[in-house]
This record gives sequence, structure tokens and C-alpha cells, in this order.
Amino acid sequence: MSGASRITLASRVLYFQITIPAAAGTAATLWSLISANMPNNESYANIIGGRINYASAAYVAGSSTTSLPIEVATDHFLEEPAANFITNTYVKAASGAAITAGLSVWLTRDNGL
Repeated sequence: MSGASRITLASRVLYFQITIPAAAGTAATLWSLISANMPNNESYANIIGGRINYASAAYVAGSSTTSLPIEVATDHFLEEPAANFITNTYVKAASGAAITAGLSVWLTRDNGL
């Protein structure tokens, strides 16, 4: 299924502002950056993808704290049409201090919020 199809199938989108850890720190999962702000009746089981929107500086992303092969420039975004996007994507700043970014999360259902 294409990314566009997954986005179209999302019945709800949640928006978050995240703080991506500094380059000298340990990469964090996107779930760890938003879980405290996730509405109580939503869970990562309902997530079918998401997108990190234009961050304030470049960052790196990958599938573990030690594998961060993707560098995303300030004027770009990272989009994944995958159910495990939030729990299996690690990020940290490409250089320097912690940075901010917007995060959109696509959910499979709307719980009436």
C-alpha cells in the first residue's frame, strides 16, 4: 500500500511539538517524545504512520540508537507510512543542541475526541 493510500485511510491526525535530543545525547524514539501527551484513549496500536515536519535544524533518524543513517535537512521532512513508525524511529540532532519539530501522527480510528 502506498504512503498516499495510508494517509488517505487515516481517520484522525494528532499533532505534537517535539524536542529532538542534542547530537551529543542518546537518540530517542518518537513514541518516548510524545507518549506523555498522547490522549488517554489513543495508543500506538492505532498508529499507521506519521511525519516529522520541518525541524528547526537538521537531524538524523534511524531504526536504533546506533543506526541513524538518514540525515534530514532543515527544509525537509521525514514521512513514514508504517504502523511502527512511532515506536521504531529514533532521532537526534545532526549537530549541536536539542531542536524542535512538529510531528503529525496518523491513526486508524477516531475515538470521538
